[in-house]
Amino acid sequence: MPRTRVDSARVIAVLSPKGGVGKTTVAANLAAELAQAGKQVYLVDLDSQNAARLCFRTDFCDPVGHAPGSRNGAAWSECCRGTDRGVICVPFGIVGESERACYERTVASDRHWLSKGLASLHAPDDAIFVIDTPPGGSVFLPQVLSNAGVVLSVVLADAASFATLPTMERWLSDFRDRAPARQRSFYLVNRMDDSRPLRRDVHAAMREQLGYRMLGGVIHFDGAVEEALASQLPVAAYDPQARAARDFRELAAWLMSIL
Repeated sequence: MPRTRVDSARVIAVLSPKGGVGKTTVAANLAAELAQAGKQVYLVDLDSQNAARLCFRTDFCDPVGHAPGSRNGAAWSECCRGTDRGVICVPFGIVGESERACYERTVASDRHWLSKGLASLHAPDDAIFVIDTPPGGSVFLPQVLSNAGVVLSVVLADAASFATLPTMERWLSDFRDRAPARQRSFYLVNRMDDSRPLRRDVHAAMREQLGYRMLGGVIHFDGAVEEALASQLPVAAYDPQARAARDFRELAAWLMSIL
């Protein structure tokens, strides 16, 4: 009998309370590292920018995705794109503005939309799902927080991100009654520049406010990340010795230890 729901413990949601923090880059590189460690990984893109796939040298003009596929009732398994890094991408797809608005209304009307979509992938029982979400609040947020066993909120060590922490905490609180029983949420600082005192001070303030949920490990600022993006590759494929590549490996290893 086909599964109707995946194990929430193996669903990792990558969120950000605001745009411009590198959330999609984190999601894609994390998926690549988990796949490199031998896991079957699905990278599910819920952001209409449809950018997560671009870290894996996919065709920029490829329209396939779960959003356009919904027009003809296609299962998510029909909308996947394999990659040479071992990650299976489930792109958002290319749609017009009216189609996107209609799709979001469909999502909002069915609280089980995401769980049914993940189940339709017919993934192995030990597969890991990394979900890239739109920044800020969106129609997808209730769905994601209702299905993810691990929530990873990406922030920068700056005043703007620090100011958004109460908003992120409020979102987590608002959907706590619908969240999986053992859901765990953490914050990750991206593009950390240790040479700047203000960044260090803000990171310390975040750790004081959030305790163990503010991860001690960070993704350091590294020019190799931008160069990898320009080459449409995960940073570890572009430069395995880059500092950020080591950071992503450590993040993936830590996540595997708690799944």
